[in-house]
Amino acid sequence: MVGTFPAFSRDNPTYDTFFKMAHHLTDCSCYGIEDNAKGISEVKFVLNPTLDAKMDHQKQSDEHNEQQSATLTEKYPPQEILTDLHKLLEWADEVCTPYVRELTFTNAEEITEPRLPLLILFYPPGDKDNGSTSYIHRFTTLMEQHLTNYSRKIVPLIADGDVFSHPLNHMGKTPNDLPIIAIDSFQHMFLYSGEMEAALQDPRHINNFLLDLLSDKLHRQFHGVPEPDVVSIWAQSSLRKNASTSTGRSSYRISKPMTNARVLDNDDGDKEAPRESVFKLLIPSRNRYTLLKDEL
Repeated sequence: MVGTFPAFSRDNPTYDTFFKMAHHLTDCSCYGIEDNAKGISEVKFVLNPTLDAKMDHQKQSDEHNEQQSATLTEKYPPQEILTDLHKLLEWADEVCTPYVRELTFTNAEEITEPRLPLLILFYPPGDKDNGSTSYIHRFTTLMEQHLTNYSRKIVPLIADGDVFSHPLNHMGKTPNDLPIIAIDSFQHMFLYSGEMEAALQDPRHINNFLLDLLSDKLHRQFHGVPEPDVVSIWAQSSLRKNASTSTGRSSYRISKPMTNARVLDNDDGDKEAPRESVFKLLIPSRNRYTLLKDEL
């Protein structure tokens, strides 16, 4: 994040807001430039594409690298929020924080604190060396290009399957089963059991998986609760009228349908038993002491 100002003066509302924002941001570096000739204050986010492209370890010529390094992506906040700390922080957080992040034990508490469901791709060892063909790159690209509408509803993540072997064991999987896509809702863990190649090529597969989560369909299936439309049809068809011999009045009996609790059907017809959440153990305690930064 770069701020350009005629002078570094707290009397300048834009500089004052930028200064405060810089002390709150954790995922972005902030730089201030004093430019007397410009005469106006300006704030922008500058992204060098080659920094994000480090995931792609394919060798490129020095000439091509130099050409890419000169290409910068710049984003400017609306002028009206330059002096509004809350709105400027929201904007900065949105542009600075990658949509798909790497889950580590270092950032796990920060990521789990909002208690949004986690959509996690557990990738196999050495996947980062596969460049644009890696599961990491394909999953990240698919999420960023097609499924950003789930922002603030879920947290898409990638995680090293070797480092996070315990969640794999908890789901009855091993590193030999990688890659794996799963959702941890902080109540249960739901395993995506469809074809991985199809899921990384067609966003409809992961989209349907997320829709089933947000509509509570996965939760209902976990507890063996029939779908609402199924219940309605079943109730109408199962209504039985029996003559009462003692009162002469009619009585009705409804027989409950057979359900197979804790079993999920996926697109391929397989069945997977969800597990209790593992990542809820990483959520920071509500009783912990928190050091809040005062506005400077």
